[in-house]
Amino acid sequence: MGLRILKTFIILILLSSSALSENQCYYKTETITENGNVVSVKEIKVCEETVPIGGNSLWQKLAYTTEGQKMFWDTVIFIFTLSQ
Repeated sequence: MGLRILKTFIILILLSSSALSENQCYYKTETITENGNVVSVKEIKVCEETVPIGGNSLWQKLAYTTEGQKMFWDTVIFIFTLSQ
C-alpha cells in the first residue's frame, strides 16, 4: 500500500516538473578588446519565456493558475486520506 502511494507521488512530481522549468534566463557575456586590452565587457540577460497555446483547457487551468494548483493538490491529499 505504501509503495503504491510512493509511486503515485513520484509520478505526480514528474508530471508537475515541466511547469517549473518554463521561464529560464541565462547571461551572455561579450568582451571587446583592442590591441590586447579589454575595452568593455557587456553582460546581456537572455530569457526564454514559454506561453501556453491552445485556449483555456482544464489542464492549463490546473497547471498555470494558483487556484487550479491549490485545487489539484487538495484533491490529491483528499484521495490519499481516503486510501488509508
